[in-house]
Amino acid sequence: MLTASATVNGKQVTSDPVTVTVDHTPPQVTEVTPARGSASGDLAAPIKVTFSEPVLASTVNDASVHLTAGATAVPSTVALASDAKSLAVTITDPKAVTLPADFAATVATTITDRAGNALAGLDPAWTWTVPAWIKLPPLATEMPPRLAVDAAGRPLIVYVVADTVTGNGVFNIRVARFDGAAWDTSLGAPTTNVDTARYGYSIALDSKGQPVLAWSGSVPAFSGSPKVYVGAWTGSAWNTQFPALDAINNTGTDPALPSVGVDPSDRPVVAWREQTGSFPTYDAYAARWDGAAWVRLNGMGYMGGAGFDRLLDGPKLVVDAQGNPIFGWSEVNVGTGVSFWTGTDWVRSQPQLGGYTPYPALDSTGTPWLAVKSADLHVVKWDRMMLNWPEATTALTTSTSWRSPRLALAPNGSPVVAWLDTSSGVRIGVARWTGTAWDTKFGLFNAGQNPANDIVPELVVDARGKIWVAWREGTAAQVWASNY
Repeated sequence: MLTASATVNGKQVTSDPVTVTVDHTPPQVTEVTPARGSASGDLAAPIKVTFSEPVLASTVNDASVHLTAGATAVPSTVALASDAKSLAVTITDPKAVTLPADFAATVATTITDRAGNALAGLDPAWTWTVPAWIKLPPLATEMPPRLAVDAAGRPLIVYVVADTVTGNGVFNIRVARFDGAAWDTSLGAPTTNVDTARYGYSIALDSKGQPVLAWSGSVPAFSGSPKVYVGAWTGSAWNTQFPALDAINNTGTDPALPSVGVDPSDRPVVAWREQTGSFPTYDAYAARWDGAAWVRLNGMGYMGGAGFDRLLDGPKLVVDAQGNPIFGWSEVNVGTGVSFWTGTDWVRSQPQLGGYTPYPALDSTGTPWLAVKSADLHVVKWDRMMLNWPEATTALTTSTSWRSPRLALAPNGSPVVAWLDTSSGVRIGVARWTGTAWDTKFGLFNAGQNPANDIVPELVVDARGKIWVAWREGTAAQVWASNY
């Protein structure tokens, strides 16, 4: 308790007593992220320290939190929040960290509160594990999943469930979104029709991260002619206003294997394969939704087809920033390539080696890139001036037995590839181009069983640069995210 005295006109004046409390309580760490003991740390997730009270900014610097991975120090920067009650730690170069790794962090006791009290020591110790791959919970599926990842880094998959209707086995598509802890299956099915998975299905996301699906099925099941259908999730329900698609509309033409994209106005664009005559003559067809009806993108082929005779597989569609569709194709005795929509017709690229139908990836200029299989894996990029496919990287040597290449582009334009390795069982392979060489530290992997050897792995690089792969193994969809 303090008082103040002064002499005024020869008289001593004393103030009322004032109680002064001296802060001797040291600040404490009340919360850490990742949590202590976490076994599935995300290298891209925030590293955060929360205090019991504001701390003095002048006592905080990049050395305030010391990170190690194993016995190796991990360079990082530290930023104090505006309320001075928490720190955010950013790893300087996450790609330089060798994974899996056991992380530990210490917080310097040279940090003080505004009264000068030093931070209490961190107790218990702060440790966690960062695996090479974050493995999401498996989700039962009867057929291979289709994968998309929204701008917030949340994966969505199309999976397939089996059922019996009037004594007939059916396979129906469903959609699930990962909520950070589990698969949210409440999105359900885009239609009440059944047997929606038998003839192919695909997924794309609109600008809000909502799924748009295309599938082929018969309505009624078992007796109707297959057609292509589209459904779009509004955020609360499935919009199924879109009429069925069938280019030729004859019994036996069987439109199937649809591939869906979304244009800049969030309107779906669909391409599919349809039989044009006696087996095995197939062409590709496409349509764009204009807000009220489907507008066919007719080429010079039969009934508006893109001009193929013996398409091996369904077209693999992408849509550029101007809304122009481009699809990958593979044709018997021709090879593989892409077709571009000019506004009035489909124009084919120069073909590449035959084999797997390529999944084009578009860079920031709208130029398609492909992964191509020969003895090695090659990445090529379309040259609009020379009208050919020069190599964009050095060849990637995988193994003596591999198949099913897939390509995606990172936000910085660097290619990432995935494939199936069949040299010893069946495993997934992933590699990333560094600008000068292929980074193959992802290794070859599976979930303990052999993936089906006739699939192409799903591959997505999200807006943060995180690599996602998905495939079916046994009876489950596996969805993994790389920490590299």
